[in-house]
Amino acid sequence: MLKFSTISRLACASLVLMFSGCAQQRSARVTSTLTSAALEALPLGRLPQSVTPKSYSIQLDTDPNLAVFSGKVQIEISLSEAKQQFWIHGQGLRVTRVLIKSGTQEIAGNYLQKEASGVALLSFASVIPAGAATLMIDYSADYSPKLDGLYKVTDAGRNYLFTQFESIFARQMFPGFDEPGFKTPFSIQISIPKHMRAIGNTPISAETVILDRKQIQFQTTKKLPTYLLALAVGELDIVEFADIPANEIREQPLALRGVATFGKGGKMQYALSNTAPILQALERYFGSPYPYEKLDIIAVPDFNSGAMENAGAITYRETLLLMNDDAPMFQKVAYTGTHTHELAHQWFGNLVTPVWWDDIWLNEAFATWMASKIAGRAQPTFNFQNRTQSGAFDAMDVDAFASARQIRNPVDNRDEIIGAFDSITYRKGGGVLAMFESYLGEDRFQAGVRLHMQRFAHGNATATDFLRSLSDAAQDPNIAVSFESFLNQSGVPSLAFSFACDAKGVHLNAVQSRYTPLGLPDANPQRWQIPLCVLYPSIVDGKSSTQTSCELVTEARGSWTLQQANCPAWILPNANGASYARFTLPAAQFALIAQQDLPAASLLSLHDSMAAALYSGTLDSKNYLNAVEKLAANADANVATAPMLALRQVLQYGNAVDAARIKSKILPIYLKRLAAIGLLGDSEADKAAPAAIAELRLKIVEFAVLYAQDSATTNQLAELGASYLGLSPATTKVLPVQLRGIALAASLRVMGMPAQRALKDKIRSSSDAVFRGQALSAMGSAAGSAANSELQKDALAFSFDPSLRVSEVLNVANQMSTLPAAKTEVWAWLSTQTAVLVEKVPEKSHARVLDLAGGLCSSADAALFRAHFEPQLEKFVNGPRTFALVNERIARCTAVRAYLQ
Repeated sequence: MLKFSTISRLACASLVLMFSGCAQQRSARVTSTLTSAALEALPLGRLPQSVTPKSYSIQLDTDPNLAVFSGKVQIEISLSEAKQQFWIHGQGLRVTRVLIKSGTQEIAGNYLQKEASGVALLSFASVIPAGAATLMIDYSADYSPKLDGLYKVTDAGRNYLFTQFESIFARQMFPGFDEPGFKTPFSIQISIPKHMRAIGNTPISAETVILDRKQIQFQTTKKLPTYLLALAVGELDIVEFADIPANEIREQPLALRGVATFGKGGKMQYALSNTAPILQALERYFGSPYPYEKLDIIAVPDFNSGAMENAGAITYRETLLLMNDDAPMFQKVAYTGTHTHELAHQWFGNLVTPVWWDDIWLNEAFATWMASKIAGRAQPTFNFQNRTQSGAFDAMDVDAFASARQIRNPVDNRDEIIGAFDSITYRKGGGVLAMFESYLGEDRFQAGVRLHMQRFAHGNATATDFLRSLSDAAQDPNIAVSFESFLNQSGVPSLAFSFACDAKGVHLNAVQSRYTPLGLPDANPQRWQIPLCVLYPSIVDGKSSTQTSCELVTEARGSWTLQQANCPAWILPNANGASYARFTLPAAQFALIAQQDLPAASLLSLHDSMAAALYSGTLDSKNYLNAVEKLAANADANVATAPMLALRQVLQYGNAVDAARIKSKILPIYLKRLAAIGLLGDSEADKAAPAAIAELRLKIVEFAVLYAQDSATTNQLAELGASYLGLSPATTKVLPVQLRGIALAASLRVMGMPAQRALKDKIRSSSDAVFRGQALSAMGSAAGSAANSELQKDALAFSFDPSLRVSEVLNVANQMSTLPAAKTEVWAWLSTQTAVLVEKVPEKSHARVLDLAGGLCSSADAALFRAHFEPQLEKFVNGPRTFALVNERIARCTAVRAYLQ
């Protein structure tokens, strides 16, 4: 058993360079060995590959009730050449001993930490020869206050520890080689108070209690990168669920458990009960068994990300796991999609890991795409069929900007690592994968994925390796070139599409350019290799039908001919929205296609290109609204609600004529639909398509209350919200949880500050993560949609209320920032509270602080934004890129606003 020494006892005896206490007294002597050349060679990106880890043994002494922890790490390393100094990762660590063993030598070392970089220089008293060596470091550190590294959470008066290491935060818990390319086994031992419990990546192999402490040894892991390690410590509820049974892919049952904070384990049943179908569907897709010894799913009360795919110990926000069978549909759908995403990572990302962060898209894009595919199979009524496509449309909004990242973007420093996790990585990447699955066919694409898993299991691979696996399995050597045209350049392809008919057939033309919205300069010429299918009406043997024709558009101008006698009245480019591309058509063609009875995916593609044409100035609002009236009445809920975002823009920034038309023509279509399905649910439509109808209902009432300002719907919901807050007599009507957020927003809109005070009291007294999320969004929505300065100021001030969790600080302001009525107050608050926000939120959320200015919409606003933020961008992780994106967003809004008016 190891005894852990504290920093106070060892600091003055240490040979290690420190920045405080007695170590400072020796700093001149120690730093004299650190040459300026060494410091200039500080690796801001990848570490030099001349020293590599082979395995880790980590021993931690932790207690959630204290402010610090201590640790010892032993790393078996290999040196390709003799070294006296080399770099490792470490951040916020107080190192008390560095020793390296090489053969029979034991060489003492010094540790110099470059705090801002998360990189540290180890300098030794003599040269370490090439070959195998053992590096040993003793240290202590504070628990992170920002939901990264090893961090503390207080829930219902009890303290807990959780970890979040992706992307580069493992270095806050232990010094090491914190890169995805270094995969090794880890042996972890942890000392905790005896009444607490601990979860790791692997099962516990030994547990010993001595006095008031418990020593836990976890089984050695399979090869993992540092960012996939996980720990949870505290008075945890651990729910032992039935093993997931063996199947034709996996020979042994798999242990499944749910983990939550004290008293919440009873709410894990739904999540646990629905895990097996998802995991088994993934095993059958990959053709290989789940790769790890156990599966724990862990509900974390305060968590900056939605979830994290740690091998064998996946962490989630509580809202994604804590629910019963009667939970609202939106919560079940979110659980299903996110759980599938994280389980897919156990293969793509965990079993096979990127070599470096420039290929993190392989992890996230694949899991995003797979989530829709497998979740739809596991829960066919949960409306996942067009999720990847809709996500790709969302990504196009960012991808249209000149400052947008490529999918596979160079990553050379800390900012670029953290900034790699965005909608381009997840949603554009997922859309591009879906496009090439459609191009190759499901079977050939799946064969390529399986081949890739076999080739690189428990290892690392690059995008080039993945494309080679696809090409080899599909026996298509050209696939890599086409795929790379989307990976290695940013932007959305736009196809100016036309056709003409003569005796030889129907001649199609598609001219490529980069899509550019209003307010941005014309983009430089770009070219992609685009798999494109067109849909058109045809008459065969006297019967009308639709036909599809597919081509790979590789040149700036693509042309091909349909061999048919009749000239179609219309042709829809991008059938089923399979291509990551937009198209332009004459207004009459847009309107005509919108009238057709087509599959939802094709109509969604049509609408995305129509809205893009509106924002680029090639389709005016009158013609856009002509076409949208038909789409709003479509039987498919996804098609019907697709126009709502653009309709919001017209209502907020457009002219009075267009606004009146939306309220008199389109809003009634939605309200008629709402009447048919019922405001409070439980209709026949709900039973047939529960997720789609629940989502449709919520979107309609949000549109009617927050944007179209429909008084009847607002008052009806406000009555329910006021009753929930205890501000009006109890009603016999039951407020569905699905509508609770918008009902609360309506009550705040109608009743003002009395309702807002009641809501704040309710938030302070509640630990229900679902309610808290809805309530904070309601506060932001109500304040943002009402021209009520008092309500707005009070809502923003609540962002710093002591009852709010770290992950909740930006919720109110984020919601308000999307609504023009709150623009002045949001900017006043943001511009005075910038430093406080940067200090309070995790580094990964710095971009969200800048994004709060994205609702600004004039040249004067843009000048204010630049004057305030440009001088202080160094405070923001990934600041320059986010600043450029927000600046372009303001410019686009300004130009679109002028165009619509």
